[in-house]
Amino acid sequence: MTYKELVDNIKSTVDRHYILQDFGYGALTDIKTVDEGTRVNYPYAFLNPTQSTRTGQTVTYRFNLIVMDVAQEDPTDGFANYLKVQSACQQYIDDILANLRFAKPYEAFDLSLNVNLTPFKERFQDTVAGMTATLEIELPLALNDCITPIAENVLVAYKFVNNQPIEPDPVGQAISLQPPTYDPQGVFKSCFYTGAFVEGSKTYEVAITGTARATESKPITQPPVLNLGGINMTPCTFANDITFVREYAGDSAGWPENQVTTAEFTWSAKYQFTTQPTGADQKINIGHALHSNNPVGDEAQMEFINTDVKIYEL
Repeated sequence: MTYKELVDNIKSTVDRHYILQDFGYGALTDIKTVDEGTRVNYPYAFLNPTQSTRTGQTVTYRFNLIVMDVAQEDPTDGFANYLKVQSACQQYIDDILANLRFAKPYEAFDLSLNVNLTPFKERFQDTVAGMTATLEIELPLALNDCITPIAENVLVAYKFVNNQPIEPDPVGQAISLQPPTYDPQGVFKSCFYTGAFVEGSKTYEVAITGTARATESKPITQPPVLNLGGINMTPCTFANDITFVREYAGDSAGWPENQVTTAEFTWSAKYQFTTQPTGADQKINIGHALHSNNPVGDEAQMEFINTDVKIYEL
């Protein structure tokens, strides 16, 4: 339920009340008065929003519900007429609370019944009296990033070439990449290598998810590694003054390392690293490869069926 739907439901409750004649919403300065030349139908209920709070799972909305009616001036009656109006306005508040608490479709509300009630009397062109109630209404409204209309904070996204066989033995094999599916800054290019070219001295996270299988009944090697190589961009040559780094998965799931199976599996891995310092016309290429984790043994050739790669700058 949205905030507007909540206020509309409270208004609907007031509109369906047999005695209450008018409803208003807003700041206290928005309360209608006869002094302003506005027609006011009494009894009049006014909903004044105050500070609300949110947790990860709920929102607590707070309001002042002000109900008022005309109080006739009668010097011989003292304050008795004010008390009569204030008492009646409290009953109208109780009617609204009871409907919000028990009637459909309000079962989703968690209406606080620890309500503060404050009687009042105000003199405008008409003298009005009534009661103010503080309401707290808690709604289950969990935060959900899945529905936010906000693009992911992704630097570049691309895929491995589908169904390519990759041999980890004896020295490993580079994994070919498809053109990017998302690359607003143009970091994916071909320059000595093909892939993402990123700045030096910055921290990045690479997240990979996909499906794969072994094409041989042999032990499966470790998850793919990242090859971080320095590149001179003009012309496109390997930068020997930048240390080549091999980055291993810091967090992986589903990859059946050292197991013997040819069944298709789903896997994921994350890699976090800080790139080497670079010169003015140098970048760090992020490459992907499959390497043996057993230089003596014979390991299975792997087929990457469908693999998504996203790179984030942290």
